[in-house]
Amino acid sequence: MGLIPSDRDFLKKLRKITKEKGVALIFDEVVTGFRDAPGGTQELYGVIPEITVLGKIVAGGYPGGAVTGKREYLELLEFKDAEWNALKKIPHPGTYNANPQCAAAGNACLGVILKEKESVYPYVNSLGEMLKKGFNDVLQDWRLRGFAVGETSIITLTLGATQEDFGISTFEAATKIKELQGHPAHGLLNKAMINRGIHLMSSRAILSTAHTKEEVQKTIDAFDESLQEMKCLGLLRDFE
Repeated sequence: MGLIPSDRDFLKKLRKITKEKGVALIFDEVVTGFRDAPGGTQELYGVIPEITVLGKIVAGGYPGGAVTGKREYLELLEFKDAEWNALKKIPHPGTYNANPQCAAAGNACLGVILKEKESVYPYVNSLGEMLKKGFNDVLQDWRLRGFAVGETSIITLTLGATQEDFGISTFEAATKIKELQGHPAHGLLNKAMINRGIHLMSSRAILSTAHTKEEVQKTIDAFDESLQEMKCLGLLRDFE
């Protein structure tokens, strides 16, 4: 979800090490699958795992998910002969397993993604870049410690630190950012933005093709006005 951007070099080294050690690399692309790129973040970064778990849009809005990957791993889920099924097959129970309605909806949705990918991804990712730059410019203008990050259409905002304070995606960095985003100012900022017609998802903005450049600019302007109001009220002293 963009809490900390994944470092490409780190992921590539992780891919190299897991191959050398014979360890299956697993990616959780429940959010990023079909959002960052038609092939998910792994396509965007050029790092292909053995197994990928998917959800959300993979069922076209219906309840469902998918475990995808290389044959040598997925064939362990297959039904074969009685002995295999009883002693070797990995059980995979699920309420919506093989639901034909979900599968049909997902198949149709993926067809739309493939058809529209040349226009959709450049557009929505450009909105993300515009919003990220706008947030960072406003923070710089007000001389406040904080940063907005995101490479595609998910932008995450953190007050109280700079992006240089964090390196690769570590549990320590994630914990620190969670703590920073738990500061009361984040909640007050959300309320100030709502008062101006903008509802962020906590500290995160997720864009879609339904959004326009005008709406992104409105969001940036609302952010600017909100910080100005909070600064005048003395609510941002911890970030100056």
